Amino acid sequence: DSRLWLEHLVTHRHEECRFLMARDWDVQKAYVLVQKCIKLRKEFNLDTMLFKPPPKEEFRKFKTAVPVYHQGWNDRGQLLAVRLVGPIDTKVAMHELGGDKVRLFELAYNEIAQRILAPAISRVIGHREWRSHSIIDMQNAAVSNFLNSDLRKVFSLSTSVVQVCYPENLGEASVIRAPMMFSMIWSFIKGLLTKRTQSKITVDSKSDPGKVLAPKFVNNPCLPRELGGTVVNPGPLYINSELEQIVEAYMTGERDFTEILGDNSDYHLIA
Repeated sequence: DSRLWLEHLVTHRHEECRFLMARDWDVQKAYVLVQKCIKLRKEFNLDTMLFKPPPKEEFRKFKTAVPVYHQGWNDRGQLLAVRLVGPIDTKVAMHELGGDKVRLFELAYNEIAQRILAPAISRVIGHREWRSHSIIDMQNAAVSNFLNSDLRKVFSLSTSVVQVCYPENLGEASVIRAPMMFSMIWSFIKGLLTKRTQSKITVDSKSDPGKVLAPKFVNNPCLPRELGGTVVNPGPLYINSELEQIVEAYMTGERDFTEILGDNSDYHLIA
């Protein structure tokens, strides 16, 4: 049965399949994408990035300036990542950290998601799932955030690298509490994304995101109360979630990545 064979292939040989899926199963185009991926991984030292934690002060400054948090998984087993647009501090991000640092932190988050968090979730749910459900919360987002050319440049660079090195990483994206101005900005953002990625993104402007998000977390109640769910974190918004504590411990060097990853030579992006 071809359907079962494809299911098995996607589940057990997902690294190869994700490149094929990103290019609509065109082998030649997928091969070109793999070559670009290998080149970029070498350029940004992605295979060794997690073995060299950044200074704690820089990481925490990044977390404050560009808030991204991990909060469980949805009913499909996709890692839930929440990005808060409103509190983004472009001054700290661009002038104190700099564009290169912000980009490297963004890439480090993708490495953690793929090599630590997604495998851990897969063990819990009983099947392989590498994709993520990204929630972009635009509550209190200032127009100046979208108009900042430096910030747009950083996210453009990050997006281009992510789409090559982590194809099909995005399972679904929910943009919530979007202001009216976002409809104008969305045309710019869409230009940075492939049509396949665009099809995975929904935009909702309602003030109550629960009606849109809650149905995706019926069987696995990981959705925070602030987003219409039932989970109450014991601390500031998202920060004390279990997954976020794991990220914090490794990114600050309080725990060693080798505890989970072992010898780096054992890790290969392409099997």
